[in-house]
Amino acid sequence: MPGEQGNCTACHGSGASSVNTKGGSVAINFGGSRTYVPGQVQHWIVTVTDASAKRWGFQAAARKSSAVNTPAGGFTATDSNTQVLCSSSNFRSAQLTKTGACSTSLPLMYVEHTLAGTRLGTTGSITFQFEWTPSATVTHDPTSISDVKLARFTTPVIAEEAVDRLLSYEEWFSKEVDKGLAAAVRSEFVEHDDVRRMIESRYPA
Repeated sequence: MPGEQGNCTACHGSGASSVNTKGGSVAINFGGSRTYVPGQVQHWIVTVTDASAKRWGFQAAARKSSAVNTPAGGFTATDSNTQVLCSSSNFRSAQLTKTGACSTSLPLMYVEHTLAGTRLGTTGSITFQFEWTPSATVTHDPTSISDVKLARFTTPVIAEEAVDRLLSYEEWFSKEVDKGLAAAVRSEFVEHDDVRRMIESRYPA
C-alpha cells in the first residue's frame, strides 16, 4: 500500500521469492455485483489458483479510491480461515478485531488468512470467504480493493510442518504463561524445595 511499510515477506521467512511469483491468479467475487447499498453487508469470496502451490494465503484491504490510506467500510471474518487485523501504517503494532471496526490509534484494516486457513496439502485452488460492510453514510468504490497479495510457499513440506509445530508450541507456551500469572495473582506459589526436587528429578546429576 502507498505510504505503508512492509509486505508479505515480512512474515514469510522464504522471502520475496515466495510471494506473488511463479504464476497463479487471485480473483474476488463481490457478492455477484460491483455495486453496493450503503450499510448493507456483502459476502466476498477470494479464489486463489496456482498449480504449484501446496499452501495458501492472501491479504486484502478496502480503501477509498480518493484517499488510499483511508479505510472504506469494514471487514468481518465468517470462519476460522480468515482474520481481520487493525494496524498503523508502520505496522509496529496490530490487533485482531471481530467488530468490523478499528480504533483511531490503529485505523488501517486488513483481512487475511489464519494459520488454519493456509490448509497445507490442498492443491489446485482454494477460496477464502468473509464479509465487507460499506459505511452507511460515506460512498465507497467496492472495485477499488487496493491490496490483494498471493502468498507462495515454496519451502519443503518438512520445513512447513516444522513451522506448524513451532507455532503450536508457542500457542501452548503462551497459555501456560497466562496460567502461571493467574496463579501468582492468587498467591499460589511453588515452594523452593519443591522446585529443586523437580529439577533434580528431571535433570539428575
